[in-house]
Amino acid sequence: MLRLVMKNKHNFIVRMIFIGCLILSLSGCGNSRPQQNSPGEVPSGTSSLTKSSTSNSANAEDTSNREGNFSEIQMKNSKEGWARSLQAVFRTENGGGNWIDVTPLDIKAIKAQYPIQASFFLDENCAWIMPYQETQTQYVRRTIIFRTLDKGAHWEKFELSQTNIGTQLFFADKNRGWMTISQGVSLGHHPFDLYVTEDGGKTWDKIHSVSFENLSASSIPLDGFISGFYFVDAQTGWLAGTTSMGLPVFEQTTDGGVTWEDVEFPYQEGSILGSENHMGDTSVKVDPPTFFNRTHGLIQIEYFYSVNNEHYSLFYHTGDGGKSWTKKDEKIVYIGSGNLKYSFADKNNGCLIADGKAFMKTADGGTTWISVNALSALSLKGILDIQFVDISNGWILDETGLFKTTDSGKSWEKIALNLSERND
Repeated sequence: MLRLVMKNKHNFIVRMIFIGCLILSLSGCGNSRPQQNSPGEVPSGTSSLTKSSTSNSANAEDTSNREGNFSEIQMKNSKEGWARSLQAVFRTENGGGNWIDVTPLDIKAIKAQYPIQASFFLDENCAWIMPYQETQTQYVRRTIIFRTLDKGAHWEKFELSQTNIGTQLFFADKNRGWMTISQGVSLGHHPFDLYVTEDGGKTWDKIHSVSFENLSASSIPLDGFISGFYFVDAQTGWLAGTTSMGLPVFEQTTDGGVTWEDVEFPYQEGSILGSENHMGDTSVKVDPPTFFNRTHGLIQIEYFYSVNNEHYSLFYHTGDGGKSWTKKDEKIVYIGSGNLKYSFADKNNGCLIADGKAFMKTADGGTTWISVNALSALSLKGILDIQFVDISNGWILDETGLFKTTDSGKSWEKIALNLSERND
C-alpha cells in the first residue's frame, strides 16, 4: 500500500509538471530541444546504420598525451583486460604491466570532437565504444558505435541517425545488446529511448520510450536518474536508479525490454517514509544488479538520511534468478554518496573500499565484512574503480594510477602504466 500511495503521488506531481511544461512550450519559453527528423532521417522505431571497417597499425598517433588518465578498467582474467580514458582504449595481456593503445583510428584522427562517452567490454575479445559527437555550435545528430571482435586489432564503425546524448550500453553476448539515448533534460526530467540490436550493433530498433507523450504507458519514472541496466539473457533484465525525490527505481523486463514492471523489494524498514514525510528526509538509490550465473546475483542499495547526513549501503542476494531478494543485515556506513566501491569475484567472495581508506572483505556474500589494514601506505586519492577477477587477483584505479594485488588484498603495489601502440 505504501508503494502505491507514493507512486500515485509521484505520478500526480509528474503530470502537474507536464502541464506546466506544455504551457511553457506553447508560450515559446520551453527549454527542451525538440527531436525533429532531418531530411533523409529514418523514422523513430527503426534505425538505419552505415558500416565501415578500420585497422589499427603501428603508424598511429603516439599515446604519450593520454598517459595516466584511465577512467575505467575491465579485467577479464588475471592477465587480460581493458582500460579506457577520455579519448582512448587500451588492452593488457600481462595483468596491467603493459598497455597497448587500440583506439580506433577515426577517434584518434579528430579526438577533440570524439571523447568516449560509453563503452562495453564483453570479454577479452569483444568490445563496443561510443564517442560523443558535439561541435561548438550544435549537437551532431548521429550516433557512432565502434565494435571489435579481435581484441582491438580491427574496428567496425556503425552510424545511427539519432542524437547520442546520455547513452548507456549493455550486451548479453556478441550479438544481442541494448542502448539508451536521451531525449534531453527538461525541468528535472530525463526522457529517453531504449534500443535493441540483434546483430552486434549494425542495426537498432527502438522498443521502449520514457517521455511526456507516453507518461502512462511506461512504469519507469520520467524524473528517474538511471544508474544502469543488466540483462542475464535476451529476455530478462533489470533497470535501476533513483528519482529526483529520492524514491528507488528498480524495474524488470521479461520480454527483452519492450515492457517493464516495478520490482517488489525488501527495502530497509523505515527508509521509505510515508508519502507526507518522504521528501527531504531520506533517499534510496539502486545500483543495477550483477549476476554470476543465471540464478545467483547481488545488488547494492544506497540509503541516505538527511537528518543526520548518514550514507550507508546494504547488499541483497538472489538465488532464484531475481524472483526474490534477501537482504544482508550488515550496514556499510560512509561519508558521501558514491564513496563506496566494491567488487565480487563470485557469489561469496567480495571486497569494498569505503571513503577511500577502509578496505573490507567478505567470504559469505556480504553477510559479514572483515576490515583489512592494507591501504594505509597507498595514499589513495579519488578512487575510480576496484575489481577482483578471482579471490587472489585484484586492481584499484584512482586518480594517481593503478594498483594491483595477487594475495587477496593483503598487499598492494603501484603499477607503472607502460603504454605503447599496437604493432601489427
